[in-house]
Amino acid sequence: MAKAFLLISLLIIPLRIFAETAINQTNVAESQHAANESTSTDYQAKVWNIRKEDWSRYEQIMQSKGKFLWKDLDPITILGLNARSDSERNRYAELLAKQEFDHAQKVILLDRAYNQAFLKLYGQLPVVDTSQLAISQAKASLLTVPKAQVKGEFGDRYIAFVNTQCSTCDELIRQALSSIQLGVSLDIHFKKDSRQAITQWAAKQRISPQSVEMGTVTLNPDSELYDQFGQPAEPSLYYFNKASNQVSEVK
Repeated sequence: MAKAFLLISLLIIPLRIFAETAINQTNVAESQHAANESTSTDYQAKVWNIRKEDWSRYEQIMQSKGKFLWKDLDPITILGLNARSDSERNRYAELLAKQEFDHAQKVILLDRAYNQAFLKLYGQLPVVDTSQLAISQAKASLLTVPKAQVKGEFGDRYIAFVNTQCSTCDELIRQALSSIQLGVSLDIHFKKDSRQAITQWAAKQRISPQSVEMGTVTLNPDSELYDQFGQPAEPSLYYFNKASNQVSEVK
């Protein structure tokens, strides 16, 4: 009988230890989860410069109708839309105003740095020497040539007339850039655009500083060719064949 009791006791003790260990592990896991949640709440509240209770309320809103109505809005706007009082709404509105002001300041600083960078890279826009193209003589033999028939021989040039505010001009330049072959250049002429507007436009068209420095692409403000070409429409694209000294409009 004593042996049987001893055996039962030996079985019960490990089970009790196992149960206590499992409970302790569960408590530790729950504590860690709570700590992680607290850390996450603290972090998110700090990121958005709001209170911890604000972030908790935001999460509650987004677990209900918020995930359908306002999934693309920021937490402060969502909290403002669901404000429970005028004072709460005013507080979120002030936070939004400060956030937008800070963003605007950063955009202004970046824009200044951007303009300085492009003045450094494109400050001296090379201008094509039209006398070397004998345009005055070549223009007398203006023809029309389909794009597919442009040969693209060494020393030839595309001549484009565009402005920086013309979406169809952008498309024409993209096509011309993709058509440039080895030894063929693209001269882009502007009539009234400022040099700053041209440099920003060139960046938008992904015209590299290297291609401008090498003369593969030239950017020509206040171009005299507008008058020589009879005030062409914008956009217009021509092709100068060096061998024949002939300019043809590309259609």
